[in-house]
Amino acid sequence: MAENKRPIGLLFDIGGVCVVSPFQAILGYEISQNIPPGWVNFSISRTSPNGAWHKIERGEIKMDANFFAEFNRDLRHPSLWKQFHEQQQQKKGLAGPVTLPPLPEVDAEWLFWEMMRISRTPDPYMFPALKKLKASGKYLLGALSNTVKFPEGHAYNKDETGVRSQFDFFISSAHTGLRKPDPKIYQAAIQEMDALAKKRGLAGAEASDIVFFDDIGENLKAGKRSGLRTVKVTLGKTLDTVKELEQITVGRRPPKNRPKSSPTALFGWDASPAKRIPPQSRRTLFFLLFSNRRPQASAPPTPAKMPFTKTVKNDAYFSRYQTKYRRRREGKTDYYARKRLITQAKNKYNAPKYRMVVRFTNRDVITQIVYSEISGDKVFASAYSHELKRYGINQGLTNWSAAYATGLLLARRTLVKLGLAEQFKGVEEADGEYTLTEAVETGDGERRPFKAFLDVGLVRTSSGNRVFGAMKGASDGGIFIPHSDRRFPGYDIESEELDADTLRNYIFGGHVSEYMETLADEDEERYKSQFIKYIEDDIDAGDLEEMYQEAHKAIREDPFKKDEDEGSKKTKEQWKAESKQHKVNKLTHEQRKARVQEKIRELAA
Repeated sequence: MAENKRPIGLLFDIGGVCVVSPFQAILGYEISQNIPPGWVNFSISRTSPNGAWHKIERGEIKMDANFFAEFNRDLRHPSLWKQFHEQQQQKKGLAGPVTLPPLPEVDAEWLFWEMMRISRTPDPYMFPALKKLKASGKYLLGALSNTVKFPEGHAYNKDETGVRSQFDFFISSAHTGLRKPDPKIYQAAIQEMDALAKKRGLAGAEASDIVFFDDIGENLKAGKRSGLRTVKVTLGKTLDTVKELEQITVGRRPPKNRPKSSPTALFGWDASPAKRIPPQSRRTLFFLLFSNRRPQASAPPTPAKMPFTKTVKNDAYFSRYQTKYRRRREGKTDYYARKRLITQAKNKYNAPKYRMVVRFTNRDVITQIVYSEISGDKVFASAYSHELKRYGINQGLTNWSAAYATGLLLARRTLVKLGLAEQFKGVEEADGEYTLTEAVETGDGERRPFKAFLDVGLVRTSSGNRVFGAMKGASDGGIFIPHSDRRFPGYDIESEELDADTLRNYIFGGHVSEYMETLADEDEERYKSQFIKYIEDDIDAGDLEEMYQEAHKAIREDPFKKDEDEGSKKTKEQWKAESKQHKVNKLTHEQRKARVQEKIRELAA
C-alpha cells in the first residue's frame, strides 16, 4: 500500500514543527490577560479569507501601522465574540440566555511580535532530526509554510537559526500569493518535489511519495485531499513526531531502552565506544552467567539475611474489611456514577430525579426513563428497538439509526404520558443540528421541559457511540437532556465544530447505505450473506433514508402503536395456570411413606 512504501520527499511546515509554535505565545498571552483560551485563534479563523492575518500571509498588504490597526479590529469583532461565547456555553452544556461578558482588549501589535520572537527558536527534537536527514542525502526535503514579509533591513529577514538552509526548496505563502489550505499551493509543492526528483536522477515524485508534516488539522486535511501522506504534529509533542518520522524513514521502531531525552539518539542509536563493555569484562560476565562451575571460595559462605517483610492482610485488615455491593462484585453497576445520577438536591424536596437509561444487547436497544426510590428504581416509560418493527424498521435494530429511532419513541411516549406532547414537539424533521429543548410560553406562564440525565452504564463513551444516538433521538423528541455536541459523529476536534450533514447521515442510515454499496461492489457474496434480510425485503441502499423518515413520522403520530400480529394478551389467571403447568408439587410425609411401601410390594411380587 502507498502508506507503507518508503517516501521520496518530506514536506515540512515551519511554525509548530521545525520551530517552536507561535500558538504558545497566543496561549500565554490569553492566560496572562485573563482572556478565554481560544479566542484569538477563533477570531483569526473566522475572518478568513479577508482578514488582516490572511492578507499579510498572502503578501497582499505591507507590515505597517495599517496592518496592525486592521489586525486589532479583527480581534475586537462584537459578532464573533458573541459566537465564541455561545460556543463555549454549548461545550459546557449550559442552556438558556447568558449575560455576554465585555469584549476583551488585545494588543495586536505586541502579540504579533511575541509570536514572531517565539517562532525563531528551533525545536529541540525536530531540528536535530532535520540535520540528520540533510546529512544522509537520502530524501528530498521541502518546506511549505504560511509566512510573512518583514520590512527591508529587519533582523528577522536573516536565517540566523539555519532552519531554512536544511531544505532543498522553500515555498512561502507571502512570496507565492497562495496560502494553506489552498489546494493550489499543495500542487505547487508537489510539482517542485517532482522536478527536484528528476533533477537528482529519479523517475519523479508523485503526491503519494511525499509525507507532509503540519500542526493544523485543516492544512493536513487539504494536503490529504491533494494526495499527500500526512502526519499530525501535536503541540508540545514533537518528540513523538520525530519517533514517527524515524519509523517512516528508517523503517523500524527504535529500541525501548534508548535515552528518551536525547534527540541525537534518534536516526542511529548505536552505543558510543565509551559505554561499551571491555572484552575482559565481557568474558567475566559470560563466565558468571553461563558457567556451571562455582568459583573457589576462601571462606565458608555466610547465610543470606532475609529482607524485612510486612504482612499487609493481617487480622486488623480482615476485621475492617467491608464487602462490596453484589452488583459491584459482579461488575454490573458503577456506583460512583450511580450515586451522582440519583442524588437529588435537598431543596427539591421529594421530586424524582429522572434519568434516561440506555443499554444494548446483541439484538435489542433498551431505553427507559427511570427514577430512584428507597425501595429501588421505578421505570416511568420504556421503549425497545424490537418495537420499531411496528413502524416499518425490520432490520438493523441495533445500529446507530435504530438507537436514534428508539430514543425518539421513548421521548414521545414519555411526553404523551405526561400530557406535554403538543407543547414540546422537539425537532420534527431531523437535520443533524445541535439543539437543546427549551422552555415554552403557555397561557399559564413559562413551562419548562421534562428533564432527564443520560445513564450510559458501563459503556465506554467514545465519540460516535450508539448511546449518544439514543440520546440525540430523545433530545429531538422533546426531552431536555443536558449534553454537548463533542461526542456526536461529525464533530471535528480541530475546528471544534459539528458537521450537521455527517450527523444527519447517521440518523437516516447513510453510513449503512455507503457500506452496502461498497460491499456490493467489492464482495458480492459477502454482501448477500450479510444483508440477506434486506435483500429478502427488497430494501436497497437508496431506500434506507426514506424508510427511517417514514418511521419517524409514524412514531410521532402514534407512539403507543400496537403490534398487529401480537394477538390478545393473556389474563393473570392464564399466566398462573401456565406457570403451574410444569410445576411438581412437593409430597407430604405420609405420601412419601405410602410411595415407599408401594415400591416394596412391587418388588416382592
